[in-house]
Amino acid sequence: MPNIITVARRALFRDYMRELSPMLREPYDETETDECFDRLTNPQNKDIRWIDLFRDGKLAGFLAVAKDAECHPCADWFIIQTYVAPAFRRMHIAYKAAVQFLKEHKGVFVLDIAKGNNIAHKFWAKVFLDSGYERIVLPYVPHGEGNAYCYAWRPSQGKKALI
Repeated sequence: MPNIITVARRALFRDYMRELSPMLREPYDETETDECFDRLTNPQNKDIRWIDLFRDGKLAGFLAVAKDAECHPCADWFIIQTYVAPAFRRMHIAYKAAVQFLKEHKGVFVLDIAKGNNIAHKFWAKVFLDSGYERIVLPYVPHGEGNAYCYAWRPSQGKKALI
């Protein structure tokens, strides 16, 4: 029997995928969304960390991060998904959680951002730059379906960051 947080997370994940589907130019499929959620929350996936974002006692969003990212051999971390429900946006809860995570976990981070998702691009650029990271270019590794850009960041080494 799933606990209340898992049920709330699943509902938020469905909302996230509904919002993301048009950007990915893919139809929303609840069965596929639930299968993806089940893979990401499987207890055997010990390398995936879910950070629940709360506001006023309610689950407002989440940040899912994987250690030893399989998406790229040069990455230490992969930011899988980030979502904040519309009612809780502009309250900086995802920003604060992401900055805190970067402070506690150093390394090369990789994330995919859907083409056309300028808000996510600006959000993550701000998070990484404010946390002392610089954008880097990693060797190309084919993954996904070509509907997202792959970004990589590492702790700054004093060079001007690519934006």
